[in-house]
Amino acid sequence: MLFSLFEGQDLSPVDLINVQTFAQRVMDLADYRKKLYDYLVTKMSDIAPNLAALIGEMVGARLISHAGSLTNLAKCPSSTLQILGAEKALFRCISRFVSLYKFNYTAVTNFGVNFRALKTRGNIPKYGLIFHSSFIGRASAKNKGRIARFLANKCSIASRIDCFAGNNLENVLNKREVFGR
Repeated sequence: MLFSLFEGQDLSPVDLINVQTFAQRVMDLADYRKKLYDYLVTKMSDIAPNLAALIGEMVGARLISHAGSLTNLAKCPSSTLQILGAEKALFRCISRFVSLYKFNYTAVTNFGVNFRALKTRGNIPKYGLIFHSSFIGRASAKNKGRIARFLANKCSIASRIDCFAGNNLENVLNKREVFGR
C-alpha cells in the first residue's frame, strides 16, 4: 500500500525520448572523459614520466598547466611548487599582513617583507594543487604540511629530471653510479 502512494505518473512518449536522450549524452560524456584520461596518461608518460609516477597523471598535468610549461615548473623552487594553485589564499594572507602593518603593496614587492612574521598572524596555505595527491590525502592532519613539503621537494627534482635530463630517473641514477658522483 505504501508503494502505491509514491509510484508517480507514467511518462509521455515525448518525455521518455528526452530522458533517453539525456541518458545517452551522460554515457557519451563518460566515454569521452575516459578517452581524455587515457590520452592524458599517454602524454604524461611521454613528457613527464617521473612526475607522473610520483604524484599521478592528473596532479602532474595540473601542476604543469598551472606553471605554464614543464620548463617553468622545473625552474620553480620547491616552496613555490608546494603552494602552486593556492595563490588566492596566499595573497589573502599577505593582504592581511600588509593592512596590519600599514605597508603598501609596492613596498612589499620592492623591498620584501619578513614573511616569517606571517606565520604568527594567520594560516598560510601549506599546499595548493599538491593537496590532491593521494600521499597527502592519506596523511594525518598534523603531518599534511610536512608531507606536502617533502612531496614538493621530490616533485621539483622529478620535474627537473623530466625537463632537462629527458629520460627516466633510473637512467640518470645509473649514469651517476658509472661516473661515481
